[in-house]
Amino acid sequence: MWSSEDDVSDTLVPRLMAAGADLSQVYFVCNVAKTDGELMPFDPARDMPLLSARMADMGNVRLLLVDPVVSAIGGDAHRANDVRRDLQPLVDLAARHGCGVTGISHFAKGSSGKAPVERVIGSQAFGALARMVLVTVKEEGAERRILARAKSNIAPDDGGFAYALERIEGSARDILGEVEQDDDEAQTEQAGAEALLRDLLADGPLRARELKADADGAGFNWKTMQRAATRLGVEKRKIGMKEGWEWALPKRTHSEEDTKRTELRTMSPSGSAVPFGSGVALRSAPLDGSAEGDTPRELESSAKKEPPDDERVRDSV
Repeated sequence: MWSSEDDVSDTLVPRLMAAGADLSQVYFVCNVAKTDGELMPFDPARDMPLLSARMADMGNVRLLLVDPVVSAIGGDAHRANDVRRDLQPLVDLAARHGCGVTGISHFAKGSSGKAPVERVIGSQAFGALARMVLVTVKEEGAERRILARAKSNIAPDDGGFAYALERIEGSARDILGEVEQDDDEAQTEQAGAEALLRDLLADGPLRARELKADADGAGFNWKTMQRAATRLGVEKRKIGMKEGWEWALPKRTHSEEDTKRTELRTMSPSGSAVPFGSGVALRSAPLDGSAEGDTPRELESSAKKEPPDDERVRDSV
C-alpha cells in the first residue's frame, strides 16, 4: 500500500485494525534509499521498477493500493495520452505479478449531475483504462454511505451497497484495548472460533443469524467468526431478502497454515527501517502483531533419502 495523503501510524493502521485486517499481510511503501544512503519519498511515476522488484522478492502479492493514483502520472493528468502512457507500468506490474491494482481518486469539484466515470478528476482515461470503477458518497444529513458500481467490464455494472458508521464511546486506550489482543490470547480465541464454526456446520448449512446467536452465546464476537469462516473456506450464499445469508463448510477443505516472511520485514512498528538491500532500494513497513493471532509456518524436515543399493554395496566393499 502506498499513500501520500494519509499517515501510516495514525490513520491507515487504525483503520485496518478496526476493519479486522490481518496486519501481518500488509506492507507500506514509504521511501527509496539511494546508493549514498539518502532517503527519498517513493514516487509512483519514477520508482515503479523498484516496486516491481520488491514485489518479486516478497512473492504472493495479491493487491496494490495507490493513493492517489494521479501521482503515478508524470505528464499532464488531464491529457488522455499522458495518462494511458504513465498508467501502463501499473497495468504491466499487475500482469507480471498476478495481482490487482486499486487506484484511489476523487470527484472533480462542480461535477455533480454528470456520469460518475466522467466526474473522476483529471482525464477521462482514468475511468476508461480501469476495468472497474467504484464510487462512494455520503448521504447528506445522515451517517449512511453508498458504494456503487459506476463501471465494470468484468462483472455487473449496476447496483451497490449502503453502509453506516457506528459511533463508539470510551477513551482511545480502552477502544484500542478492545481491538488489540495479546498474541497468545488472539491465537486461542481464533482457534476456538474455528472449532465452534466447524462443529456448528458439521451437520449442514445454517443461517448466519443462527450462527451469530450461537457465537454470542459462546462469547465470540461476530468479527472473529467472520475471520474463522474465511480461514475455513466457508461458502456463503444469499437465501433472500428476509431469510438473509446461509453458511456451509466447503465440500473439500485443505487446511493451510499462515505464512510470514519475517526475513522480508524491513520496518518495525516503531518506525525503524532497514534498507531492502544494497544500492538503490525501496523501504516498506510490514506490520507485526496481527490481531488475528497468525502463527508462522513450521518448516517440515525432509526425510533423509536412502542411498541406492549399488552405493551401499560399494561402501561395504
